[in-house]
Amino acid sequence: MRLLLVVLFLVLAAQPVQAGSGPNNSDLFEWYYAPIFGSGVYRVDGKSAAFITLPIRAKLAELTEADWRLTLRMPVTVGLIDSDGSTLDVFDIPERIGMASILPGLDLAIPVLGWRLLPFANLGGGVEFRSGETSLIWATGMFALHRRPFGPLDLGFGLELVHSSYHTSKGTRSALTRVGGGLDVLVPTGLHAWGREIRAGGYVAYRYYTNDLDVLLANAKKLSVRQEIEIVASLAVDRPFRIFGFEVGRFGVGYRYGDGLKGVRLVTEFPF
Repeated sequence: MRLLLVVLFLVLAAQPVQAGSGPNNSDLFEWYYAPIFGSGVYRVDGKSAAFITLPIRAKLAELTEADWRLTLRMPVTVGLIDSDGSTLDVFDIPERIGMASILPGLDLAIPVLGWRLLPFANLGGGVEFRSGETSLIWATGMFALHRRPFGPLDLGFGLELVHSSYHTSKGTRSALTRVGGGLDVLVPTGLHAWGREIRAGGYVAYRYYTNDLDVLLANAKKLSVRQEIEIVASLAVDRPFRIFGFEVGRFGVGYRYGDGLKGVRLVTEFPF
């Protein structure tokens, strides 16, 4: 369900973009980081690419009564590329699939002094279909989340430290480290549906890359992204729905921007 929603949103949000005489759009973005960077439609220098991630997960164990949890995660990411003077639309999505990756891994939820710490590690790979290039991709890091009431508000504070790296079949190596934080605010609306309380709100998140996330421009120059801000408006429920095996407790639209890179995406959770 989440994948279908994201696909539909990408089709509606992607504007027709004509490819220039520069490099292929599959070379414009460091797609190896897409599973970590996140789903969305990203646009820079008149070019665009859309990444869709299906967040497959399964709880493996409740380790203690204190709510320690071990979870298997297997994000599957597909990249849609506009190229050859064509556009992204509902009829040619299969022809526009430029890359795919799978990044299985584990995370461990640890409650500490009112915070939920979430260390994780992932190891997988991907392929770029146009060139046939493959890549080994790995990521590790930690998220931290603290929630508390403030009057009628439900506040969430999030922190992250993420390190990712890849090694391609052509011998290219790269590493990227990201630190960030966010504030989430939910307000009761007094409305109920399907036995659940509906809350309105959103979040703002800031992320800083300690080394450059490079985007190759049509003139063969590189745009280096060092920081970004994401602003999200959303509706949430107090108990998540379970749809085709996925727990969904929030629907929202987020706008990401920073250092010339812009992105729009669907949001189904506070990402910490």
